[in-house]
Amino acid sequence: MKVRKGPLLVLIMIALLSASLTLPSHTALAKDEDNGMIQRGQTGYAFVNFHDLNDKLVNKGYEGFKSNIFLTGGSGFFEISDNFRLGGAGYQGSTTNSFANGNGKLSLNFFGVLFEAGMDVTERFTLMAGATAGTGTIGLRITESIPDSFDDALTDTPKRHKMDKRYFGIQPSLTMEFAVTSSISLRTSASYLWGTANKWNLDGKKFIGPIKQVNAPIITFGIHFGGNGKDEE
Repeated sequence: MKVRKGPLLVLIMIALLSASLTLPSHTALAKDEDNGMIQRGQTGYAFVNFHDLNDKLVNKGYEGFKSNIFLTGGSGFFEISDNFRLGGAGYQGSTTNSFANGNGKLSLNFFGVLFEAGMDVTERFTLMAGATAGTGTIGLRITESIPDSFDDALTDTPKRHKMDKRYFGIQPSLTMEFAVTSSISLRTSASYLWGTANKWNLDGKKFIGPIKQVNAPIITFGIHFGGNGKDEE
């Protein structure tokens, strides 16, 4: 399999940086006093356009997937200056379906370099605009001919189709942060993920097929313990 090593190596470095800065948890951690990094956890929903893929699945006798995917993830960043941040962010999630004698799972993840800039509207309310640029993976798994009993499972082998494709995307975002106290902040973000996807990969064999573009409005919520990251007076 031939790949373009230059762009691929850059994106691998981006993904590794993002993964090292990201904590996929429901609750954010406090600020690291040793290196000044601020880490936050978040949950939310992505509303992904699966229309082309669902049409193909239904035509083959399977079931389509719902567009909403529950996400868990986080971000880690340094404040370069007041309200200017640079770091990494990422998330992952999946959705499932079921049909006669089988089921399916569609997974989505994304990791990239994060930058945000904004302004303090009030002492407690901060408005941030930014983007995350990086790479992710869409995974598709379909299992059919599932045995009906334990005895059948010992002799009958289910048929499983499992493949994935990589995409490269950018996710602009608008974020609101509200400081409840000096050590607790709430965060909500509206963003849009857009990217171009490669071919499906099945054990090294590449196939053309949906999804060719990733389009997903995303809403996330998070909480941070340990202040807002600004220097205390």
